[in-house]
Amino acid sequence: LNMMGRSIVMGRRALVATVATHVGLSVASISRGALGSAPPPKPAAEGATGAGVASPNSICVSCSRAAQHEKIAAKMYRGGGLDAAACTDDVSFQDPAALCMGIGEVQEAFRALRVCSPEQLSPPQAVPGDETGSTHIKLHQRYFGQLEVRSELVVRTAADGRIASFEERWNGADLQEGMLFRAARRVNGLVSSSLTPLLC
Repeated sequence: LNMMGRSIVMGRRALVATVATHVGLSVASISRGALGSAPPPKPAAEGATGAGVASPNSICVSCSRAAQHEKIAAKMYRGGGLDAAACTDDVSFQDPAALCMGIGEVQEAFRALRVCSPEQLSPPQAVPGDETGSTHIKLHQRYFGQLEVRSELVVRTAADGRIASFEERWNGADLQEGMLFRAARRVNGLVSSSLTPLLC
């Protein structure tokens, strides 16, 4: 009986420590997004002329893709839901609070966003990103009629042109890196996708 009692006490302590660690990591990640700022722009590489200049054709393709991503993001962030046909089955969405993986979880996240009464205070503005097939979209939103948020949405595409991931950076600040921070966001994403269908 004493052994069983000790095991229960140790189990409770381990659970409390795990939950406390998770909460601490989540708070740190969210705080970085809420209080952070965008990193300074990267300087252009020296001597990047001639071969480093994109062809007119690649610029046209990038701008066309950015315009498409801008429309998709505008619909998502005004509460219109995710355009599933434009995404891969394993698409992901990540922000400082949560990581949702798979078309079902990401669809649920943007279905539930309607409850937050999203308003676009200015139209989303998209530009082609530095990574091939990526787009950076500036967002200026208001939620619940009073919470104002500026963020940058990084959209990355798969080889077939469909969207593979969304990464929302509050205030343009990079997400906290590291396995533990990613794991904490993933747990939050799983909990969120399980609870929101029951609550809203």
